[in-house]
Amino acid sequence: MESNNGNKLASFLLAGALLLSGLLVLPTATGNPGPDLWISDFYEMDESPPPRTDTLYEVYLAWENGGDADANGVRIGIDDEDGNLMAKSDPINMGAGETGSLTLNITFDSVGEAFPVAIVDYDETVSEDDEDNNEYEGWFNVEPEIGIADVWTDLDIEETEAQAGQQMLLRFSIGNSGNVSTATPVTLGLFFEEAGDEPQNWVEPTPLHYIYISPPPPGEEGGELMEFEWQVPQDTDEGWYEFIVIADYYENNTEDNNFSNNRDTHEICIGDCTLPDLTWVEQGLESITVRPPEAVAGEVVTVLYALANIGEGDAPPGIVINLEVEKCPCDGSGWQQVNTTGSLRVTIGAGQTFDSEEELGMNWSIPEDGPGDWDLRIVIDPGNNLEEAREDNNNLTWYDVHEDYLEVIERKPDLRVAGVSTPSQAYAGDTIDLDLHIQQSELGNKMATDTNVRLRITDPELQEYGPYTLGPLDVGTFPDIIFFTFEWDIPLNCGGSACIGDYTLEVMVDPGNEIDEWDETNNLRNDLSINVREKLPDLIVSDVVITPVDEDGSAAVGVASTITAVVSNIGLRDMSPSEGADFEVTFSTAAPSQSVIGTIAVGIALAIGESANVSIGYIFTDLGTYKVVAEADAADDINEMDESNNEAYDILPAVTSIDGWVQNVTTTDGLSGKNHPLSFEIGFNNLPASGWQYLFFRVTVEGTGGWGDVLQLEAGENFLISASDHEVWPNMAFVNLTAANSNASIMLNWVPDKDRSDNYTITIEVFAVIDTDEDNNAATTTANIEKLTTDLLIEKMSVKDTASSVQIIVDVVFPQGEQSTLWDVEVSLKVYDWDDYAADGDAAVPRENLGTKTINGGLSRGSSWSLTFTWAREKGEFIFVAEVDPNNKVREIDEINNVYTSDVEEFGDVSTGGTDNGDEEGGGLFGIPSISGLAALSLLGTVALLRRRR
Repeated sequence: MESNNGNKLASFLLAGALLLSGLLVLPTATGNPGPDLWISDFYEMDESPPPRTDTLYEVYLAWENGGDADANGVRIGIDDEDGNLMAKSDPINMGAGETGSLTLNITFDSVGEAFPVAIVDYDETVSEDDEDNNEYEGWFNVEPEIGIADVWTDLDIEETEAQAGQQMLLRFSIGNSGNVSTATPVTLGLFFEEAGDEPQNWVEPTPLHYIYISPPPPGEEGGELMEFEWQVPQDTDEGWYEFIVIADYYENNTEDNNFSNNRDTHEICIGDCTLPDLTWVEQGLESITVRPPEAVAGEVVTVLYALANIGEGDAPPGIVINLEVEKCPCDGSGWQQVNTTGSLRVTIGAGQTFDSEEELGMNWSIPEDGPGDWDLRIVIDPGNNLEEAREDNNNLTWYDVHEDYLEVIERKPDLRVAGVSTPSQAYAGDTIDLDLHIQQSELGNKMATDTNVRLRITDPELQEYGPYTLGPLDVGTFPDIIFFTFEWDIPLNCGGSACIGDYTLEVMVDPGNEIDEWDETNNLRNDLSINVREKLPDLIVSDVVITPVDEDGSAAVGVASTITAVVSNIGLRDMSPSEGADFEVTFSTAAPSQSVIGTIAVGIALAIGESANVSIGYIFTDLGTYKVVAEADAADDINEMDESNNEAYDILPAVTSIDGWVQNVTTTDGLSGKNHPLSFEIGFNNLPASGWQYLFFRVTVEGTGGWGDVLQLEAGENFLISASDHEVWPNMAFVNLTAANSNASIMLNWVPDKDRSDNYTITIEVFAVIDTDEDNNAATTTANIEKLTTDLLIEKMSVKDTASSVQIIVDVVFPQGEQSTLWDVEVSLKVYDWDDYAADGDAAVPRENLGTKTINGGLSRGSSWSLTFTWAREKGEFIFVAEVDPNNKVREIDEINNVYTSDVEEFGDVSTGGTDNGDEEGGGLFGIPSISGLAALSLLGTVALLRRRR
């Protein structure tokens, strides 16, 4: 019951507080006392379920006049929460000190909690002592006008075994899982019965009567739980019993959408229940089945099921199961036993199942006149020879499981033409088996015996052959196919031309309608055809072979390769001479780009089964994966059996075979401090036809004692130096090569350290990003270099002018050397016109060569020697150039200081007489004061270099 008793208590407390307040102020009040009206109660009627929307609902109201004066013609009204009038009473006379009550009908318009307000003196016609206590707020839980009152009950009894006279705790619940309260009373009953009996023995204190049952509040679940002690009757026999609880026993609730939860049972054994209990295994629709699943009149089906022993004791061998059938209408009076298992040979233990198809399966031979509905029944222990805990669960019917009867269908064949075929392609002039495919449709459920087929054939020129009759043969049910085979002699010519094209076939099964079928309209097919072709050659490319390839099967970029196509004739005749003349093979690439390589005219007429190897040269130019295609008869000049098999291809990667190399490294033996030119050749093998490659090189010089050095090179005539930030080879010499210019000859200057004598090894190494063979990346040569200390130089030159000639005295010094004495040291002297020498330097033509003189005897180390040359004096300005060891007979550490050039000497007429210019030790070129000794060599270097012998 939904009410608001709390509001009643609050009302009385409020009334008491107001009365006390009146007593307190009474001594000071003035005027005549009047009525004082209020509402003391406002709730639903007793035994009334909660209100529903848009439905009149009767409510109870109690009023009281606590004042000292009567109030007549008073109306009580009810407003909703928004102040809208819901109901109003007739006028009521409320005497002083009187109380009263009434009922009103109101209507709610929304679901959920509602708080209507009851108001006394609704029309405000009464003047009261207190106008503030005329309202009373009620509370109601409003439900939908139409809903579901899903009443449920649940047993929660722990014991599964008990004894007669034993005390038990019985526990059960009742609730409502719908969204509205029941509109009618609900009765709950608890019963204790023998297993399988209908409920009739009430267990006190049931029946329990509920005025209504409401759903739980939002967010809550469950219902009302009841439990009480109960004693098993003393006179209860041993066996299986059931507690049965039923909600809404009298089925008064018309708003319940689920009756399956209105009842719950709990099985319990009283006394000793160790008897077996055989029944069938519950497996849904698989609890009882037939195989095959379609029952056909006149055929046999096997009925399958499984047994379960749900008792406490074992079921011994010897159990018998019968199979009974009943032809509908199935009223239970026509059961016929059609099979039995005989005595089972196994023991079925307590709690075990038994599903042996061999022992339990029973066949039923369906009568020929049996089409229609049937019920099947499995009867366990039909003679009740086995004492069981229960005997009411031994029968299993088809209808109980499938909620329908087993349909036995009639048997008829239904023949049709499924198609035609030949074991291979048909060719004009051949004899071939023509197979007519005859089968039954899925409607057919009976073998068609002694079946005949009629065949008519029409050629492309519309000439008809036949009819031919084939058979008789038996045709089984779907999906079996029976071939009716006709040996067909295909004409070679039709009207003078090759008899090729589509031959139309008309095939009819059971042409005489001798077989009763489900459908007689599907026996004829005239939309069938067989294609007959002319015998032709057929060229295929059976293989494409590319050579050379490496061990991984990759072609080599830049290398002359050969593509070979193996072409065969797999047709049905030899090629004719004219076809042989048209026989060509076209080679192309489809990747990495599409291009035609070339077409080779084969010019051979291939016989059946004969092959020819056709080749073409090719150079793979790019790195990547190639698809090399060979196609026979690309121009379709030759008519073939199959034009779609003329092409074959090979897919292979083309990898680089680029190989950097160096060779022919040469230099010379000789002296340290001298230039020894290095020459060598570097290059690439197998460069691709397009693009370029860098080849880097390094020069390493190694001597004895672990000494070594890498030559620091500068860009030369035909090579460059890489940038300092090159990611692999910074500051290294390189050449840029292409397939057209794949090698380079390099010439370098090498001046060995003047302070070392050594047998040097010079190594040239090459490096490249792509290099397939590193064995030829280095080449060496050797140079035997000797360090010299010997040095000859001209220390000074003196020029003396006489009346008719000039004497030039040259001083030669041997400051150091390996030998203690040098023999036969030579000195030469040349005279130049100053103008010529100033213009052409060392290249000028001497005015006069004064010849070469030899120092008589040996020149000792650390000593000097003077030689005098005489020149027939002439007028003019002249330069004298002296050179020691002009023929380079002595190996020296420094050849530059072998030359000495005088100052410019000017001579007058011969008659001027001899003029002695004195010692020219301090003189030099162009009048620069000369310096003596070795220090002069640094200043003379530039001119001396120009003056060195050629």
